[in-house]
Amino acid sequence: MKKLIDLGFILLLTATMSATNILTLEDALKSAQNNNPELRTAASEMQSAQKSSQSSFMGLGPAANLNYSKRYSNPGSINGVDETSSLNISASQPLFNGGKVFLSSLMAENTYKIKKAAWRSKFLEVTTNTETKYYSVQSNREMVKALEKNLEHSSASLEIALAKYEAGILSNAELLQMRSEKLSRELTLINMRNAYSLSKLELADYAGITGDFEIEDFSAAAIDELLAAVNALTPTQQKSLEERLLVLGEKNNPTLQISQLGINNSKKARLMAAGNFLPSLNLSYTYSWDNTNIEEDFEGSSTLSLMASVPIFPLADNALDYQAARYDLRSSEFSYESTHNSIILAIRSSFLNLITSAKAVESARSGSEYAWETWQQMRANFEQGLVSANDLLSIEVMVINSDTSYITARQKLLESVSSLNLLLGLEEKAQLIEIINNPEE
Repeated sequence: MKKLIDLGFILLLTATMSATNILTLEDALKSAQNNNPELRTAASEMQSAQKSSQSSFMGLGPAANLNYSKRYSNPGSINGVDETSSLNISASQPLFNGGKVFLSSLMAENTYKIKKAAWRSKFLEVTTNTETKYYSVQSNREMVKALEKNLEHSSASLEIALAKYEAGILSNAELLQMRSEKLSRELTLINMRNAYSLSKLELADYAGITGDFEIEDFSAAAIDELLAAVNALTPTQQKSLEERLLVLGEKNNPTLQISQLGINNSKKARLMAAGNFLPSLNLSYTYSWDNTNIEEDFEGSSTLSLMASVPIFPLADNALDYQAARYDLRSSEFSYESTHNSIILAIRSSFLNLITSAKAVESARSGSEYAWETWQQMRANFEQGLVSANDLLSIEVMVINSDTSYITARQKLLESVSSLNLLLGLEEKAQLIEIINNPEE
């Protein structure tokens, strides 16, 4: 019976593990890009603007209409006509209207480009946010592992301390201190497990992930290539790379693209306002067929018209519209200048943060290795009675702090890459690494 219970437990555990999906970063990004409501809204607005742009260019061509009418009169006219039928086809073509239709079409096309850039901006934002949340989950998981490992060592040290206390080698105060430290680390571990669970929920909510999942274990290989590329840069190469990134950001940043298109639309709006002072010229052609109840045969007639119109009065409203368009253009130019300066500063700051983060990872990695090596020596000395419990606890605290610093530095490095990619308009980390590997191209 006991064997059956054990077998059932093993089967249940296996089924539970198989039901838990391993969520890769690519899976999380794909889910977020498919399910994020703001990104889907931006996609719909882009598609709507595209159709409006296509529709606006139709106004440049001719328009044609087919009309039919039938009229009854009671009583009839003097000549006995009490029923009239009319069929006509008409076509019109605007020859000149101050460029309003053409400029409106170009503005609609720019509006589509703005919506497209806004969708791309939202796409990059969702990508960055998803990566940041994924890295947070990954870091919290690494912290849980580090604290579990540290607690395991702390428990082993406490057992050694208890044996030494029973042998009369360790004081009661030192034993109590080690017990207190172990309990404190258990509480820290519980809090970190809670933080890990909450970060998973936050990632699942943002990316639209359903079902239980676990993320991939952190692999140092994920940052080794980036670290090697960044830390190999000389000061001259850093400066050259920074200038290259600034040029790339000015070209690819979707927010800057939106501001530039806004200036372009403002210029066209000013031209449209100036066109209000110009005459308009339209060509139209109509062919009609008419008959009555007396004459059953349709009689055809055609009309060709060329109509010109010149605005005479009032002109003050046109002048005011033109002045308003000028001020709107100046406002767009000032807004672009402010946005440009902010993004250039953000790129510089993000690049310097990347350089600093890479150095911090190397420093924290060395600090962690040193802390663990020191702990192993101190642990051996404690077992031999060469150091006090307080000395061992101090080293264990140093180990925890060094592990925390290393995990945090790795997370900040990955987040700095995501932030820089967002500003540069890049979608893949590999693109940035390729640029860093060739700083002077």
